[in-house]
Amino acid sequence: SRTALRQALLGILLSAMDWGQGCQVALAALARQEFIDLECLVQHPQGGQPGPPTDDNGDDRLQVSSRFIQMAGGTMRLHADAARLQISLSLPIGQRLKVLVVDDNPDTLSLFRRYLAGGAYEMIEAASGAEALQIARSASLDAIVLDVMMPSLDGWETLQALKNHPATRDVPVVVCSVLKERELALTLGAVDCLSKPVSQAELVGALGRHCGQPGPSRSARP
Repeated sequence: SRTALRQALLGILLSAMDWGQGCQVALAALARQEFIDLECLVQHPQGGQPGPPTDDNGDDRLQVSSRFIQMAGGTMRLHADAARLQISLSLPIGQRLKVLVVDDNPDTLSLFRRYLAGGAYEMIEAASGAEALQIARSASLDAIVLDVMMPSLDGWETLQALKNHPATRDVPVVVCSVLKERELALTLGAVDCLSKPVSQAELVGALGRHCGQPGPSRSARP
């Protein structure tokens, strides 16, 4: 539940700020393969409180947050003394969405790899249209980012082949090229067209619009 998770994080932050009034609250996050680790740390310069903070009603806000974290399949650890409050969380990030990036330029593949690293998307690479068709027909993909200017089988031919094959016709394709041919891309079946050079915000925004967000499991593609 996004609502429960949001409430848990709000409870943790409010507790940290109440306990460390006048102090800095430091947050850190690290994405792993299937989990994201979060840490909230407050150092109190003058001794602080004798233990974990509680809200105005006397209920332990962190106990409530801990139950919400457990409901989300995560864990929460707490260390508190007179000078320091440290709250560590480990949360599942769910099934990552598989995105096939097709481009014959190694620099572009490297750039997009950095754009998508550690987030909601798992990037698969193809350096040619033929390789892309082979991968797309054997893997369950959530989106394809497709260059146009490629040798042998160019992006337009690859897009047509994808849309004419029953295993790949429903996979959203985002054309990404120096050619400004948006109308042609949409006519041939693409869902979007990005002009190079592409920023991280543009790429992630297009993927978010057309293949959604990751969930705890992926439904089988018909």
